Amino acid sequence: MTPAEVTIGLLIGAAGGLAGGLLGIGGSVVMIPALTFAFGPDQQRFQAAAMIINTAVAITATIRHGKAKVIRFDVARRVLPVALVAILAGVALSNRMDALVLQRSFGVFLFVLAAYEGWTLLRGSPEPLDDREAATWPRSAAAGGFMGLPAGLLGIGGGLLLVPALHRLNRLPLRQAIGTSSAVILVTAAVGAVAKNLNFGVPAGSGPVVEASRVLPLAAALLPGGVIGALVGATLTHHLPTAWVKMALVLLLLLAGSRMLGIG
Repeated sequence: MTPAEVTIGLLIGAAGGLAGGLLGIGGSVVMIPALTFAFGPDQQRFQAAAMIINTAVAITATIRHGKAKVIRFDVARRVLPVALVAILAGVALSNRMDALVLQRSFGVFLFVLAAYEGWTLLRGSPEPLDDREAATWPRSAAAGGFMGLPAGLLGIGGGLLLVPALHRLNRLPLRQAIGTSSAVILVTAAVGAVAKNLNFGVPAGSGPVVEASRVLPLAAALLPGGVIGALVGATLTHHLPTAWVKMALVLLLLLAGSRMLGIG
């Protein structure tokens, strides 16, 4: 990579890390569209690199959220088993799909999420109380499957689905949902990154979908910014009003979705 490309990667990593730390989402929702805008379509490579950075972002954010005591480890333990199975299934499926189809699917996915978050913002849905009896095994397992398959399929951290699921279905306050999501993503993103970069599920004889020689330099460029951004974002989580966070998320999802669908 040229110095200019490394600089761009550093900035994209910082933006992804900031969003990931702030919202407990990993950061791919920012990084993949931004990489597509900066370097042109290369969805499989971008997914493979972003999944590596998701892990680093989640580690940084989890440490910060842990210090703030907002991680529900009991819920994380229930979410993880189903999430891991689902993310491996998603990776295997993604390695058999056309890159343009993946890119368009990602764009549609972002618009759906924007609609959901915008709806909850306009409704002014009240913050759920910390109801520990609501975070049952079935609800937590459902949340894990809900986030795992799209995470593996689209190369995202999965927190964009897991945070709302934990917040609404398991009745966790938003900051607890964000902190718990970061802890889950720490594990699922690492497993997903290994599976993606080892070409898990690629049909025999078809050749690798991603190559380490192209993925690792990009991941190295994204990494420093991702870690710094995650630290800043995870700190802001505990200081910004929830409505501001949701509003920024909706705008981000709309812009990123438009780019992935080739609109504008």
